[in-house]
Amino acid sequence: MPSWQYYSLITSFSISQLNRYGVPRFLRGKIKEKRQQAKVALEKRSPFILLIYNNLDPRQAFGTERHDFIDAMYGTLTVVLNPKNSTITESYHGRNQSLREDKNTSFSAIGRIYQTKEGPAILLYENVFAECRLNYSSLPDCIGHERIKLT
Repeated sequence: MPSWQYYSLITSFSISQLNRYGVPRFLRGKIKEKRQQAKVALEKRSPFILLIYNNLDPRQAFGTERHDFIDAMYGTLTVVLNPKNSTITESYHGRNQSLREDKNTSFSAIGRIYQTKEGPAILLYENVFAECRLNYSSLPDCIGHERIKLT
């Protein structure tokens, strides 16, 4: 049993919600909706993980792919092109950030829970701005994680 404690919340979504809001906007809404719970965990100096379960897509991909989480967490990927030769001159996460140095630092990670042939699995995306960080080396094997490096 790991020595760390965490609060987790599993939330799911439906097609009508996605049609109204779009995927990253929907995920940002879930982050906003669970802020108070994350703050309670932070007050207790406990990491907080928000888990999203995709009950819409049998493959459990649509709406819970890597780019959906990264865009919702760190902002829409913005690419600047050189008009003379159509090369990328700059790329960054811009508008609609749910996580920043001064915003939602109580979330340690946000991730998805999904079904595999071997059983349920979890994939977490790190909040690089988290005040209470997860000890990723102590996570059980069924919990995958991606450490995020913003450029």
